[in-house]
Amino acid sequence: STETGVSHLIERLEAQASSIDILVNCAGVAATGWFVEDVARQQALMYLNMTAPVRLMHHCLPAMKAKGSGRILNVCSIAGFQPVPRMAQYAATKAYLISLTEALSEELKGTGISVTALCPGVTQTESVVPEIVEALPDFFIDTPEAVARHARAGCCVPYPRRQSPRDRWGPTAALGPRHACGAGAHNHHACV
Repeated sequence: STETGVSHLIERLEAQASSIDILVNCAGVAATGWFVEDVARQQALMYLNMTAPVRLMHHCLPAMKAKGSGRILNVCSIAGFQPVPRMAQYAATKAYLISLTEALSEELKGTGISVTALCPGVTQTESVVPEIVEALPDFFIDTPEAVARHARAGCCVPYPRRQSPRDRWGPTAALGPRHACGAGAHNHHACV
């Protein structure tokens, strides 16, 4: 996701005069390295994980508000909940997106628009760092299909107040808009 790519997408949407019912901000890379190295790569990561989702939400939200409905799913990461050495910039950008999602969830309460942060853990894709996968037990690693199921459940199906997120989804935890362990929130967050 580059500035040119996002601008092109927005221009195409405007030319088609189409509104988006569901926006999924899901572009991402597993960026590792020391903070003091490769400033250009870090700036590209900041654009990908922060600026691009913001621009797309800014574009889609007015039409969603006018219709009184819409869903936004921001794919974040459990890395956004703690500092991660050698992934400092990645974790920080995911923390930003989680915080923004939580704030928008509250701002848009009562509008018919749902804003959800999906926070997967290590997911077996081509972008995952092999050393991380090799160092973890199998039950820490999820498949893209399992993450997609959790995203659908977290975005579209609220879980019961009395059932903890971990009880419902096993290794998945759903997060309320204000804290990392809340249940029953209007717009909620699913962490895989």
